[in-house]
Amino acid sequence: MKTQLLFDTGSDAYIMLNQNPFFDEPEDLAYETGIITANNVQSYPLNKVYANQSISVGGILNDNNLISVVRSFNANGVGIQFIKNYNWIIDFKKKKVYAKKIKDFNSSSFIEKLTSVKYKVMATNGHLIIFHKKDPANKFKVGDEIVSVDGTIVSKANICEFQDLLNANNNWDKFKIETMTK
Repeated sequence: MKTQLLFDTGSDAYIMLNQNPFFDEPEDLAYETGIITANNVQSYPLNKVYANQSISVGGILNDNNLISVVRSFNANGVGIQFIKNYNWIIDFKKKKVYAKKIKDFNSSSFIEKLTSVKYKVMATNGHLIIFHKKDPANKFKVGDEIVSVDGTIVSKANICEFQDLLNANNNWDKFKIETMTK
């Protein structure tokens, strides 16, 4: 079976598949995240990121991977987290791609960076959007827009300041945060 892959150097993802490749859902659900596009952060309820998975790509077995299942995408893709682990040769005449693994990806350290914080926000198109959360039971949802912090409305003048403030704090309970679900 061949799987076509879209290579996206602008994506921080490892491997994104539009269909679940597993017979049974793995128990190793790492986190919930949004999809960052050129002009927005979108939340997909069926976007799940699994840790420590094995997958074969181009005949090379890859262990200890993150695999994101994004059913709303109509393509399979790999981002820079996958691409940078290989030396690549693209033969346009023969229409072939050759890859040689240069280092092992450590999904545990990548997950630790993301799960050491409860939430991450991103300023995009004048909106402050939650694009990552550690625990599905947490109060806020991926894709929610933060409209005010401690009574101050988020504006173009202060959006970067609020992004830095919230991303630097792991405990948002000390803030009065109002959100709007899109």
